[in-house]
Amino acid sequence: MNGAKASREFRDGLYHSPEITVFCNYLADVLGPKINKEFGLESAEMQDREKRNFDALRKLTEDAFGGIELTDHSRKKPSPRPSFHVCPWTVTIIPGEEQMFEAKGKSGQQYEWDATDIPGASFSKTTGDKVILVINKTAKYNPDEQYRLVAKELPTGISRIAHVKIASARELTLVPRSGSYVVNDLVTFKAINLPTETTTLDWRADPSGAGEFIKTRGIGNVGFIVKKPGRCVITANDPINKTVFATSDIYVKEEKADTTMVDNDTPLLKLEETVIEIKTLSATDVSLQGFVEERAPKHIIFHLNVNHPKYHKTMKISESGWREYVLGLIVNHYISWLSNREALNSEDQLRRIGAIMAKLA
Repeated sequence: MNGAKASREFRDGLYHSPEITVFCNYLADVLGPKINKEFGLESAEMQDREKRNFDALRKLTEDAFGGIELTDHSRKKPSPRPSFHVCPWTVTIIPGEEQMFEAKGKSGQQYEWDATDIPGASFSKTTGDKVILVINKTAKYNPDEQYRLVAKELPTGISRIAHVKIASARELTLVPRSGSYVVNDLVTFKAINLPTETTTLDWRADPSGAGEFIKTRGIGNVGFIVKKPGRCVITANDPINKTVFATSDIYVKEEKADTTMVDNDTPLLKLEETVIEIKTLSATDVSLQGFVEERAPKHIIFHLNVNHPKYHKTMKISESGWREYVLGLIVNHYISWLSNREALNSEDQLRRIGAIMAKLA
């Protein structure tokens, strides 16, 4: 036990050295991604609903173990602005009809497109800044699912995702369909696929005090300033034909003065005194559910494999089931990491897992 304590104190002391911190950052940010690629571990972006569910898990862990604070050496500079984006980034496609996608970035940049997540999809070509996608008329799809179209910048490997919904006929849709925001954000909504007979739309928010519309009637872009944290449902409907309507779910949180997020897109959780940063990856070895990387004595990174069958299965069944799966996975990996620092035996590990889950419950 004394040997384990001495080893832990030695490792913790390393983080007080600026040279070691720079070296660790080099390993994590430069060399690490290259090694990961060689082993078939590629970073993956989260969808809006995944970020929304991680927000819920963060609140759950903060309610149980207190607010999240990161030490100075754990913070990172904000992520640079995207080098390109995909247009349209969200769209409804009818099987048999053509849909063009464009990657907008630097002139002369090359892109590679991947539609393996979309059932029955085929391309006119798979490279270039513009591609045409068609979905086979006999394709079997879930009308409630949002599928992913991935554009990858060459040779950097940076990727962007467009969200594709498949429908038998075009229906009124609000863009964005969902999202996470902070108080005082201005969200611009756009209604697409309007029926030809619809000449205007009425807009409302539920609850009514959740925010303020720039205008409450019209078919053009509508601005909405969010005022209160929590869930808010935006509805646009035809005032003459009430059967024509569409909704968008947005989730609003208070903006905090301190910079506790590592960057705007990285979810954080807290278990006991340890901050857990969540990063997603797509691993060719589907038996790998995730792994832990130690960033600092009380700050670890959990790499979650979004290519694991259970990850997709639980999300499709229910979001609550997905949250339960992910939280259980993180807790077990956290205790496994902790056992190496505190020399926990198997009984101690089980007891610690039970105590954490009981507090979270």
